[in-house]
Amino acid sequence: AEQVILEVAQQQAQRLELDRQKQFEELSRELRLRNIEWEGRYLESLNLERQRLIDLEISARLKAKLKVQQEDEDIMAIMMMIANL
Repeated sequence: AEQVILEVAQQQAQRLELDRQKQFEELSRELRLRNIEWEGRYLESLNLERQRLIDLEISARLKAKLKVQQEDEDIMAIMMMIANL
């Protein structure tokens, strides 16, 4: 069950899935496909894991954006120094 939860959470995090009903249905379907009996705690585990993965994705995107901004600022500073020569 833990592996199914992780896989479903990863897929949902990649899609930034927000629809609670879809989240539940996807987990339920995957558990049935693998003949794993449903337990209520699985949904909570899915929610926690998906949120952790979404937080990581957002963090990575912000870091990438900040890196691009810094590179742009560096290029602008170099261009200004060249213009002043």
